[in-house]
Amino acid sequence: MTTKIESSTYFSRVIQPAPNGLALINPFRVIATPYMPTLITLGITFIITGLNNDPDQTFQVKLIRKDNGDSIFESREEKLAHVDPYNTVININLDNAQFKQTDGGDYEATIEIKNKDKEQIFLGKGTFTIIKTK
Repeated sequence: MTTKIESSTYFSRVIQPAPNGLALINPFRVIATPYMPTLITLGITFIITGLNNDPDQTFQVKLIRKDNGDSIFESREEKLAHVDPYNTVININLDNAQFKQTDGGDYEATIEIKNKDKEQIFLGKGTFTIIKTK
């Protein structure tokens, strides 16, 4: 039986531990800034359902500008340490991520999950926008 894998992506200013789990501090869909290029601290949270607890699954997170593919962040390929079929949570905190563009735009975060044979079994995506206010 094949399980359908789905994910939700959340962007926030930071992710912090809380008594009942994690807290997304100041979630957003749009960042307004008068400065471009700029440095931005942000958190990316993926909540994934439908994953099997298979050994040797890996994940990699990327953040790119959608219109030209400029890379903002790319993680190493990491092993999935703990898989919950109902709520696998993967967080990335970026401190002072460098956005080199001179204008705002749309940005896409992706999480790619591969099986032990290095075949992609899931690609989750989420987007946010940066608006230059001056």
